[in-house]
Amino acid sequence: MRRLIPHIPNHVRYVSVFGGSGSDIFNKPRSVEEVFNDLHRDIVNFYRVLRDGKARRKLGFMVQHTPHSRQQYAECLKILQSQSGDPLTRAWAFLTASNSGFSGGDPAIATSGGFRISCNRRNWDSCVHHIERVARRFRTVVLEHQAWQDILQRYESADTFFYLDPPYLPSTRRNRRLYSHEMTEQHHVELLERLQLIQGTAMVSGYRSNLYERYFADWRCLEFDVRCTVSGRSSDRTEVIWMNYHKDGTHLSINKGTKE
Repeated sequence: MRRLIPHIPNHVRYVSVFGGSGSDIFNKPRSVEEVFNDLHRDIVNFYRVLRDGKARRKLGFMVQHTPHSRQQYAECLKILQSQSGDPLTRAWAFLTASNSGFSGGDPAIATSGGFRISCNRRNWDSCVHHIERVARRFRTVVLEHQAWQDILQRYESADTFFYLDPPYLPSTRRNRRLYSHEMTEQHHVELLERLQLIQGTAMVSGYRSNLYERYFADWRCLEFDVRCTVSGRSSDRTEVIWMNYHKDGTHLSINKGTKE
């Protein structure tokens, strides 16, 4: 994410439409207004729990005293994949499962087979301090739990910058089961068509595909070599960002509407 920050134009409001881990907001300078959105209930719940000082301290204590074991991992998955658990318990289960499983997987759809045996206890202990850092950074961020259509409609304006990192197009990825909230190719088409009409500036992350190339033919793009780790396996990929603005941040003159 840090390589993308220099390419973010001047703006008043920053909106992370598919917030995910929140690494974009955590790593970038503060904006006047910031919005984090995600459909994943436990991601949004985690950040909401961090807003409560008492709950945050309890979360840190729970994490510090949680053993790294396959049984514990399975118990956390059981909580996350059910409707049980109060907000604090679910935040603990989400953080524990995320740290105990292979990177790149969503705990909401993971299995106990995704348990990561190796564990650096020092990194696990530092998680408590990281909780405080994240809480401070997200203290003034607006938290949303809405569909992307509603977010674009609610926050669209000339001085808004949208960062969109949607679930990767299924045809461009090797692991077809990564997200609890998937997007089909038709869903991507709807998103791409909507972005042709967007006010303000927007940056979209993804992998190259004929579909994206067709809709973003008039957008500026940059490529980055990245190391991806999914289910314990690493591979090199080329990630692309598409931008509807010039290097100086002024909006590109793009064709509106659907591209044939």
